[in-house]
Amino acid sequence: MPLAELPEWIGNHLHAVKRVAPREAASDIELDLPHNVERAVAYLKHLAPVRQGEGADSKTIAVACKLRDLGLSPDITLDTMRIHYDCWPQDDRFDAFLGRKVDNAYRYAENTVGVDAVATRASATFGVHAAALIASGPRPRFKPYTEEEMDALPEPTWLIPNLLPDQETAIIYGPSGSFKSFVALDLALSVAACVPTFAGIPVRTGLVFYVALEGKHNLMTRRRSAWRLARSTPENTRFLCHERPDDG
Repeated sequence: MPLAELPEWIGNHLHAVKRVAPREAASDIELDLPHNVERAVAYLKHLAPVRQGEGADSKTIAVACKLRDLGLSPDITLDTMRIHYDCWPQDDRFDAFLGRKVDNAYRYAENTVGVDAVATRASATFGVHAAALIASGPRPRFKPYTEEEMDALPEPTWLIPNLLPDQETAIIYGPSGSFKSFVALDLALSVAACVPTFAGIPVRTGLVFYVALEGKHNLMTRRRSAWRLARSTPENTRFLCHERPDDG
């Protein structure tokens, strides 16, 4: 049969398809490192069984390409798949079938071998980075303190002496009806207005942002006005209040 002409739109579409650039492996990757072989075995053990005649050709080449990307040589890939690749039937033709697919994977794959391999075990890599993290640089949020560092810590500074620490997080807790919100409002307004609170005079003043998750109308009107009368504070303190964020 004579070959039909390819419709123009198919050719244009193929030219327009964006190709993914091949990935390059690091130059220092050594093939068949034990931990990369372990990664390959773990990958194979989590695959669903494959049955010849049901897309096994393409699936097997894809699996071989994955082991290639993990840094296995053709021989080790073939041996590893013989043992751990769940593909049936494994009859007298299986070795030849597997050999062809592995050969094709290494012959035609675009990525360089070992593109997903790692040079060392994860635990060794973590140890190197952890040592560097402890030894240098500004303190990250989750770096633990040594005993020597704890001994050298300065005395805490206070926003309200011996009650509200500066640059720290504080919690007011207690049963319902124990006037927690009254205490919180008194502290917040006192810092905003720089006037004495029930526990002392704020060390410094500043803008206070109060999020009212409940009872916002009462807090913004009656309680705030009553506090100003009780503390004899001027109008327009640096106190801002926001209602509960919209769940939507």
